[in-house]
Amino acid sequence: MPVINNAKVKTIYKNDHFEVYTEDERCYSAKAVIAATGAFTKPYIPTFDGQAEFTGEQLHSYHYHTPDKYAGQHVVVIGSNNSAVQIACELASVADVSLAVRKEINFAPTHKWGKDIFFYLHDTGFDMLPVGCHFNLCVSSAVYDDGTYQSAVESGNPDPRPMFTHIIENGVIWSDGSVETVDTILYATGFSPSNKAYLHDINALNENGIPTEYKGVSTTVEGLFYIGLEGQIAPASATIRGVSRDARYIAHKISDYV
Repeated sequence: MPVINNAKVKTIYKNDHFEVYTEDERCYSAKAVIAATGAFTKPYIPTFDGQAEFTGEQLHSYHYHTPDKYAGQHVVVIGSNNSAVQIACELASVADVSLAVRKEINFAPTHKWGKDIFFYLHDTGFDMLPVGCHFNLCVSSAVYDDGTYQSAVESGNPDPRPMFTHIIENGVIWSDGSVETVDTILYATGFSPSNKAYLHDINALNENGIPTEYKGVSTTVEGLFYIGLEGQIAPASATIRGVSRDARYIAHKISDYV
């Protein structure tokens, strides 16, 4: 199969075959389409009072790369899960960082009995159970840590604080009424599942913009398949350790269809 780089898909149409249009107006024809853009491409940013008034930088963790440009700043990172804590600790090496949290940070060990915790999840088959995201199996509030992050948090930089109540022009107002000057607000607040607008024109999404599918096979558009959706087949479907099994399953479905 030819690999075409830097060709962002704008929309897809279907008659007797698919027509895939890219943003540079090229069109590709196909009998089958696999939407493999995953579950982590549409950043979710919650709304706060005064958000539009802030004159500093606001960004999502999706757009964060390295801490260098934030050296000497005061940064507020919003969130209490893995990405928030990891980024906050990295930024703390060059900046003064506050962690705005709605709940206490839940640290969990990365290793048990000499092995990585994900070894047990994978080798016991727990995260490969074909139950999708039922029973909240795709949801975890744990921050996996070998002790490094917890030590940094306990040192006070980053400093976890109850969520602020208001954003002002040059900072935030914390829940205790104190005002703090802030240079950058970073949202480590997850992703929206409705991230496939390019499928809007072929009736592939429900009213919330979420794919209508069963185990990665579209239930509304013949010839359309998915890979990398959260809970597509198992809790690990959107991860490196789970996606390969799903890919084999989808490959057989596509082969049968074609």
